[in-house]
Amino acid sequence: MADIGMELIMKPDLTIVVFRYRGIRPLSIVKSHEGHLNVLNDRLLRFINERGNVYISPTTIDGGQFVLRICILNIRLTWELLEMALKDIEDGAMELKKLV
Repeated sequence: MADIGMELIMKPDLTIVVFRYRGIRPLSIVKSHEGHLNVLNDRLLRFINERGNVYISPTTIDGGQFVLRICILNIRLTWELLEMALKDIEDGAMELKKLV
């Protein structure tokens, strides 16, 4: 998968993956714009969840960093559904690229 501007926030723990959209700019530039990143990640969350294929949940860490979480633990999970989730994340990131 091409670099779509995603950042893994922490090593996955069991079945939870915590990530966020960071854009394709160097991290030194992006870190000074946390508020902007929070808005973009909220848009990404809504984009993915409005499609209705998967449900991503938000949380905040480190004093206000808005991040996204996906839990991959369900007896009904198939590779097709996982690929659909990744496609929705990728499509959402591509939409965000148009805004920045």
